[in-house]
Amino acid sequence: QIEIKTDFTANLMQLCRDIENKKQRIKKLAVEKNLTASFAAQPFLDDCGNALQFNLSLHNENGENLFFSDEKLLQNCINSLLGDTNFMMIFLAPESEDYQRFSHQLNVDLFKKGKFTAPVNLSFGFDNRTCAIRIKQTRISKRLEFRIASANANPYLSIAAIMIALSTKSPRNSQPIFGNAFDEKYQLEEFCRDYNNALKMLNAEENFIAKKF
Repeated sequence: QIEIKTDFTANLMQLCRDIENKKQRIKKLAVEKNLTASFAAQPFLDDCGNALQFNLSLHNENGENLFFSDEKLLQNCINSLLGDTNFMMIFLAPESEDYQRFSHQLNVDLFKKGKFTAPVNLSFGFDNRTCAIRIKQTRISKRLEFRIASANANPYLSIAAIMIALSTKSPRNSQPIFGNAFDEKYQLEEFCRDYNNALKMLNAEENFIAKKF
C-alpha cells in the first residue's frame, strides 16, 4: 500500500482533477509493468483498507491558519462534518463493497496486528487515526483530516458534500477521543455502514441538500 499526497491548494476543482489524474496515471503505469493497481476500499481482509483522506484548514487573507487560533471555529467544523456524515456516506463510499472497510471486528483485528484502522463511528481525536476526524497540529498550524471516504470515491462529489456540510452549524457537541475510537467502552454513535441505508439517508424526506438550502 502506497500513500499518495497532493499539494495544498484552495482551487478545489484543480484538486479534484489532480486526484483523478494521479489515479489514472498509476493504473496506466501498473498495466505497463504487468501489475495491478487497486483503489478498492478493502481489497484484502487481513490488511489495511484504502482511503481518500481530505485534509482541511482555513486561512484568512493574511495566510494565517484560523484553526490554530480559533478553537471554536475548529469545533464548529468538526460538529458540522460529524453531524452530516450519514447524509454524505453514499458519496464517500459509493459501492456496496466499500462498507466492508467499516467492519468493527475487521478493524479490531487489524489494530491487534499493529495495522492502521478505518473509522467506524462519529468521532474525532487529536492525532488519533482510529477516529473519523483526526486533528493534526504542529507548532504553527492545525488541520482537520476527514478519514471516512474510500479511495474509489468521486472527489468532486465528496468535496462538494463536505463543503455543504460545513456551510451551517450543527447542534452536536462532540468530545475528543483519546483511546481507540472503535472500543465499545466509549459507546459512540455509529455512522451509516451499509450501502442500502446510505441510499435511504440521501433520499430521506429531509435530505442532505434540502436540509441546508
